[in-house]
Amino acid sequence: MKALTLLKAIRRFCLECCGASAREVELCTANPEEIRRARLAGDDTEYSGCPLYRWRFGRRPQTIAKIRQKATTEGVFRAGSDFSRGGRPNGGVSLRHDRV
Repeated sequence: MKALTLLKAIRRFCLECCGASAREVELCTANPEEIRRARLAGDDTEYSGCPLYRWRFGRRPQTIAKIRQKATTEGVFRAGSDFSRGGRPNGGVSLRHDRV
């Protein structure tokens, strides 16, 4: 069996913690910063933050920040793509049946 890298082991742990759901890992509520803010706001409920929260995607937090920054500056679809020119993702073939 191939040895896991540290980041892959963290990702696997997070998936196991969230019931093998990547979406649940993304929506994880064990963010230590949010818990700290709640405590400062007067919420005295006992929470436990996960020290692995920042690495839950299996990538370095800096890499995730760069990906998010790039997505927001370029937009979801780049200017000049088929989508921005009104093109269709399936090679220009219309899937509508009401066209004559």
